[in-house]
Amino acid sequence: MTQPPGQQPWPAPTGQLVLNLESTWGSRSMITPQLRINGQSAPVRWGHNEIPVFPGRLDVEITCTYLWEYGRARDTVPVNPDSRVEVYYSSPYFTFLSGRIGPVPQPHRGKLALWLLLIGLAIVVVLVIIGAIAGS
Repeated sequence: MTQPPGQQPWPAPTGQLVLNLESTWGSRSMITPQLRINGQSAPVRWGHNEIPVFPGRLDVEITCTYLWEYGRARDTVPVNPDSRVEVYYSSPYFTFLSGRIGPVPQPHRGKLALWLLLIGLAIVVVLVIIGAIAGS
């Protein structure tokens, strides 16, 4: 049995999920974001994504993929009929950390650890240079 022309077999989605996916600096080209809505994969990219969805409570899960999956963040997002819901995701600086998801822009996890690591490396480099100068 076929549908008459112009009719859809199911009603069209009437809600919209707006995802703002933010990566850490330098990783945008190497890392791919993955989205699952109620367990079903949906294509997304870094930046602004508008996804038509059916109204209801959506289980939104976002991960990043490099050599393995990391940065997992999950939230339940209520979407009313004929409405837009904005969600923000930020990936972590380190692959052993989870990402963050919420209704407002999210800070990246691991920023303090990254700064401490960079400062530690800078101190080691300065000490090596001082040691080389003092040894001459």
